[in-house]
Amino acid sequence: MKHRLSMSVLMLSAMWWGGCERAASSLPGTTVTGPSTDETAKTDKLIRILSGQLVYDRSSSRPPLIDVKGTRSFRLSSTFEGPIGPVDACRPCAPGDRVRLDSTAIGLDVRGTVTLHGKTYDRIGGAGQFDPGIGLEFKGEGFIAPPFTDAATVELSAPFTFSGTFSYYPDGPSMPSVTETLTGSGIATVRLSKLVYGPGLAVWELAEAVFDFTK
Repeated sequence: MKHRLSMSVLMLSAMWWGGCERAASSLPGTTVTGPSTDETAKTDKLIRILSGQLVYDRSSSRPPLIDVKGTRSFRLSSTFEGPIGPVDACRPCAPGDRVRLDSTAIGLDVRGTVTLHGKTYDRIGGAGQFDPGIGLEFKGEGFIAPPFTDAATVELSAPFTFSGTFSYYPDGPSMPSVTETLTGSGIATVRLSKLVYGPGLAVWELAEAVFDFTK
């Protein structure tokens, strides 16, 4: 009898502690990093980016910036500190090298603000558990670095496609998060500068890259 009673007490204690741990996991300040996939809702209506640019300027001390507007009164204004295809492919590059446009930024790479339906979310890229998050991706075959001529610089353009997500808590952290899907396309223009090291010895180096969205 005593053995059965002890087992019952142990089982009740385990159930009670398990309930406490599950309750604690939903509180701010715990090790939970975000809402579960069961709590995240996706809207059916895409946000299409209609205008704006991602700009990389080698001569600037600032990080690359993206400032774009889209449907549903969407606007993103932030840094873009992830890998940028033309930067990685041409520092430096030689005639005949492929310079792709593939570029990505996610999490802390994107620090700034988003406005959606007139409401501004100003902790994009924050480290907080309930801060909004965004992921951005550009895709494009790019171009082949051209042969050298007498020109010191050359500009080249190629099309790109864009996709992304924006996750946030529209009704506060106690309610499920929502993930919006972003889409768009446009033309990327890059400017290459010729660096001459000596007779017959030169390379291309990326001076500027502008991803320009079109409707």
